[in-house]
Amino acid sequence: MRKEIFNWFITIISLHHIHGHGRMEDPPARNAAWRYGFNVPANYDDVGLNCGGLSIQKANDGKCGICGDSYVGPRDHEAGGKYATNIIVRNYEPNSLIDVKILLTANHVGFMEFRLCSLVNSNSELTQECLDQNLLFIEGFGTQYPVNEGIDSILLRLHIPSGLSCPHCVLQWRYHAGNSWGTDGVTGKSCLGCGHQEEFYKEIFNWFITIISLHHIHGHGRMEDPPARNAAWRYGFNVPANYDDVGLNCGGLSIQKANDGKCGVCGDSYVGPRDHEAGGRYATNIIVRNYEPNSLIDVKILLTANHVGFMEFRLCSLVNSNSELTQECLDQNLLFIEGFGTQYPVNEGIDSILLRLHIPSGLQCPHCVLQWRYHAGNSWGTDGVTGKSCLGCGHQEEFYNCADISIAPKDDNNNNNLLLPLSTTSTSTETPLFLLPFLDSNMISSENEYIPIFTYPTTTESTTTTIMNIIYPYQSSDELINHFNKKNKTFRCYPTNEVLKPLIGIENWCLQICAVNCPPTLCACVQI
Repeated sequence: MRKEIFNWFITIISLHHIHGHGRMEDPPARNAAWRYGFNVPANYDDVGLNCGGLSIQKANDGKCGICGDSYVGPRDHEAGGKYATNIIVRNYEPNSLIDVKILLTANHVGFMEFRLCSLVNSNSELTQECLDQNLLFIEGFGTQYPVNEGIDSILLRLHIPSGLSCPHCVLQWRYHAGNSWGTDGVTGKSCLGCGHQEEFYKEIFNWFITIISLHHIHGHGRMEDPPARNAAWRYGFNVPANYDDVGLNCGGLSIQKANDGKCGVCGDSYVGPRDHEAGGRYATNIIVRNYEPNSLIDVKILLTANHVGFMEFRLCSLVNSNSELTQECLDQNLLFIEGFGTQYPVNEGIDSILLRLHIPSGLQCPHCVLQWRYHAGNSWGTDGVTGKSCLGCGHQEEFYNCADISIAPKDDNNNNNLLLPLSTTSTSTETPLFLLPFLDSNMISSENEYIPIFTYPTTTESTTTTIMNIIYPYQSSDELINHFNKKNKTFRCYPTNEVLKPLIGIENWCLQICAVNCPPTLCACVQI
């Protein structure tokens, strides 16, 4: 299981005929780009581009629209269609790799393929013949990825053909299911997966990322907020990048079992190397979040693979930043999770989890470490005490992350509620932009003292410096808390305003401020 991984209010309306069963999430397909902040029409049936359905595709002699629409139309996802907006969503370098994420809302086994077409211009017709010229090689699998039962989130790496460059390419995802009984039209063989099968197609454009060589990437989860030591590089902190930041699982289940169930306190193998503990490469002692005493910690967990089980959170107050972090210190503060007690049960099918943790009464610390523990529950085992055998009994895969935070009164905490700036250099006076024109005065609780502050680029004779800071409140209103509780805390929010989109951490700001009664000119949120 090799996975990787990153956040989103929409007024709920009555949706009819919504079906599935998959979409390409990264790069965002034409049908799904609306979910990721792009200014495109929303397709609420974005997991259902299955050529009109198996019966219609069979009636069309197996033919399909190249982007998953019915072959006989309407072709809403092709040139001239409602969702074919020609917006470039990703850019890549020639001869690099494309990291792809596929979400399956229903797993029908079968296989997947990816093709690439270089358009002459954005108004050119996209044809299957052009796509067939570049059947992409999938890292570790060849040109076809076999879909195994039980998985719902798939991460793959595609090789861009040598020498290919294009200002506008289209990447096509094809998912050929394999769960229907049929007869092969050539051999006459009848079997599960033979003959006509349901198919899904999705297409997307390109976005620039410097691709580097990644080795041994696996999953399946990380603490995103507060950013864990392994993940802080993703959120603008000047720390080494750990590209395997979803894989701190004690070295793996077999190694943890060999170590008698023991694990490094931050998820490294118990026998080392302990790269995420004091002296290790990723233990930089950078404080990523600051909280007030007796308040709540808003936590976001990302699962790239859901193994049910449960989660716990612990807190240790270090004597100083160079002190050794021990499990004994962490065990002194097993945190209470709002609405769940000390353990959060992980339900099937969710990949983004938002929780609120109670800081122990009276606890203050210039440097605390918050530990996340995820104890999976999808392996068959035997309880060492009771002798009972069951799914989830005995040794299970575990994940641990550590985040460096502080807990201090606001007056003692100059960085409270402040995200990292994109730039810290300025050669002239900053010009602030307050977002009051966008805000509904009734939306923000009077308890929130801070509003977002941005500075536009400032220009001098010799240089132009862009400074974009964002300040936002961590203390949410009672209305927002109740909203999360009612909706089981499964929200993703993203910015819709072009000024906001480039800012680091803006998704968290949208979640904090805009999950309730949010103006569409600021953010949009969806329940997942």
